[in-house]
Amino acid sequence: MKYSTQIDLSHPSLKGHFPGQPIVPGVVILDEMIKAFRKERGHHCKIQKIPSVKFLLPLEPGAQIEFIFDIANNLVRFTGKCGEKNIMLGQLEYSIAP
Repeated sequence: MKYSTQIDLSHPSLKGHFPGQPIVPGVVILDEMIKAFRKERGHHCKIQKIPSVKFLLPLEPGAQIEFIFDIANNLVRFTGKCGEKNIMLGQLEYSIAP
C-alpha cells in the first residue's frame, strides 16, 4: 500500500524549525504517515503503538513524500521516501475499532 503527500510550506511548525534552512520536524512527518495509513486502511484504525521509527534524512518543506506500508496482520512496516531516498523507517501496531 502506498500514499503520497507533501507538507505545506505554510505549516506552522516550519517557522522556527530552523530559520534560514527549514526542515520538517519528525513529529510532523510521523503525523502525516499516521493520517495516510488511516486514510488508506480506514478511519476505524487505532494505532496501538509505534515500537520503532528512525529518521534517516531531513525532509525539506514542500517536498513530495511517499509512504509505503507493508502490512502483516496487525503489524505494519513503513518507509517514507523522498524520490529514491529513504527518509524514515519504522513499525507500528494497530487494531480496528468497532
